[in-house]
Amino acid sequence: MQTGKVHFGYIYGFGMVGCILLYGILNLMSEEGIDMYRTMSILGYCLLPIVFLAALNVVVNLRYFFGSIRSAETLQVMLIVFLDRLCRKI
Repeated sequence: MQTGKVHFGYIYGFGMVGCILLYGILNLMSEEGIDMYRTMSILGYCLLPIVFLAALNVVVNLRYFFGSIRSAETLQVMLIVFLDRLCRKI
């Protein structure tokens, strides 16, 4: 009955251990320290391009050469939009 199903407890546990380890590494490297909320926020924003590409993969096949080009273009467009919005705030 459970064959082929993803166990979300393992995924959440792996993510939490990664957040805790990265939190420890960042606090060891910095003089002031960083809080856990900021560490989790940084990791969450780093996952956004992966989520967008996964959503794009539902509609368009990204497995072949042209898919690789499209995924690189998607990441570039997302970076340009992010930097544009960041610069408009300043």
